[in-house]
Amino acid sequence: MKRNAFIFILNFLLYSQGMISYSQVKISGPECIVPGTEYQYEFYGRFDMQTEINICVEGGLVVANNSTCYKVSNVNYVRIIWSDNITKGKVSISAAKVNGSFNVKPTRALQGGKIDSLFKIQSALSSGIIKTITCSAARGGSCNPSLIYQWEQSNDNLHWTDIKGEVFQNLSYATTSDRAVFLRRKIVDTVSNSIAYSDVAVIVVANQPGTN
Repeated sequence: MKRNAFIFILNFLLYSQGMISYSQVKISGPECIVPGTEYQYEFYGRFDMQTEINICVEGGLVVANNSTCYKVSNVNYVRIIWSDNITKGKVSISAAKVNGSFNVKPTRALQGGKIDSLFKIQSALSSGIIKTITCSAARGGSCNPSLIYQWEQSNDNLHWTDIKGEVFQNLSYATTSDRAVFLRRKIVDTVSNSIAYSDVAVIVVANQPGTN
């Protein structure tokens, strides 16, 4: 709170000395948002801290009064929770005959994808047999995600290691032992720094009768 007040006063002093100018209200904050999540937006303009500021939201609610519009003074920020069903959103602020707006784009939390049910549980008669696992594409993340795929394997469904070179949407896996192996796909969105995983598939290798 003290930091926000300091930034507000500093910007107002810079404006009054002619070192910075605002013809409209400047709003800054997250542009890419996850519906149902609360975010903070800061604003500056040609008004002092005693000016009544009118804040309105499309596609969400102002947290302070749980409404779409809010009047306030002596602050330079607003916290907004964006609606679960938002398709587009906007923050509009007016004060002292100046105004400004800020548009947001909704996205969804990163989803790791689903393994095709036909390939979730497979068996092989011996090691070395190649099994295919198909998985749906990842979804969500940032508004313009940059996704990295990495398949992982585990002997106990708890401890996971990367499968070298398997960085594609689907997996071709050569069974290597007579134990069950668990497989999943890790997804990293390098823009939002978020991580997600697919569900898990399992391949069981059973030696043929009469073999060791």
